Amino acid sequence: MRALLELSSLTFRLVPHPDWSAFFTLDFQLGNPQWVITKLGHFSGFAIMDLLFLNCLKRGKLAVACSVVFAIGTEILQVPFGRDGRLYDVGIDTLGILCAGTLVALDQAMTKRK
Repeated sequence: MRALLELSSLTFRLVPHPDWSAFFTLDFQLGNPQWVITKLGHFSGFAIMDLLFLNCLKRGKLAVACSVVFAIGTEILQVPFGRDGRLYDVGIDTLGILCAGTLVALDQAMTKRK
């Protein structure tokens, strides 16, 4: 991101033989405010994406499934491009997705009761 903002250039680096063990690393940094903010971004970003999928697809389970597949795909695809994809990020993304889906389902159930 820094290169894009400062140098106005965007490059991609494909790593032919990435280290997949890093994908399974549990390097939680709860004491690091920047790390926590980043993970809250994962949570809220994927919650919002799920709401957008739901708005387009009009089917809750399908929206959740599409969102989870997207979360898995984006984390896996980061590894061959030299980024730090993490399995626990998929979990954080999925929690955001499930929270959004649950809130919508509860709202719909409450609306039907009225």
